[in-house]
Amino acid sequence: MNKNKTNAIFYLDLNTGFYYAGIQPMLTLAFPPDTISDQEVLSREKLTNLVAAFVETNKIEPSNLVIVFAPTLSYQKDYEGSIPLTEKDNQDIRDFFEIVPFENVASKTYKLGKKTIALAVNKDILDSLKEAFEKWKFTVIAAVPYAVISEIIPELAQNVDFDLMFSRFDPMRQYNMIDSAQPQSPGRALAPGETEKPKNNTRTFALLGVFGLLFAVLLFMVLSNYVFPKKQNPGINNPSRIPLPTASLSNLSPGNEATGDAKVIPIQTATSSQSAQ
Repeated sequence: MNKNKTNAIFYLDLNTGFYYAGIQPMLTLAFPPDTISDQEVLSREKLTNLVAAFVETNKIEPSNLVIVFAPTLSYQKDYEGSIPLTEKDNQDIRDFFEIVPFENVASKTYKLGKKTIALAVNKDILDSLKEAFEKWKFTVIAAVPYAVISEIIPELAQNVDFDLMFSRFDPMRQYNMIDSAQPQSPGRALAPGETEKPKNNTRTFALLGVFGLLFAVLLFMVLSNYVFPKKQNPGINNPSRIPLPTASLSNLSPGNEATGDAKVIPIQTATSSQSAQ
């Protein structure tokens, strides 16, 4: 996060994006049908150009950006109760993520008080928007689902209040869906001047040993058959080779329009975001 940049929210709905930076009027970006349609990115290049025109036309300065996915763009499954999820529940969540109808899925499981929410969005949309804004020096610090934000901020359950979301800008970041770097496993702190010793990779050595053994057997067979062939006993005739009989088996079977200072819009719902049961 760049402290020299302002903060901003880009709220993404089915066919429209809403950009709000707190002090300026909320701006809207409509997605033509040949860019994003039915929750799919049809042309990443056109989307990149659309974002570029949006930024240039409205003279938007690069910001620290949080992308918020509307409920109409997310698939979720809820688990109520304070009891930890069982292995069966975890398998059910994995199965749920498998049936989300996107080629690439960004998914995350959230524990919110007594409720657990398994939630997934289209990763292609997320990656495309992130890439498009970052080409203009924006810093996309998080992508969060509105379904999770409205759980922790009940006032957002009925209407999308941009001022209220903006006031919770930093807390929203902890619900980020963007892949983070793989954390290194914790270990003993190194003393000054001490270098980390290489790990003993037992599995690698075992595989190398097996490979060496197989190579030695193969070399022995080649030498036995071609370099040192066995002498046949001339008093014994080799029997004729008779082919074994075989049986055949049968086969088995939106344009760049400003919306004034409107900062609250109604929440839309869609069947795609309803909880899968």
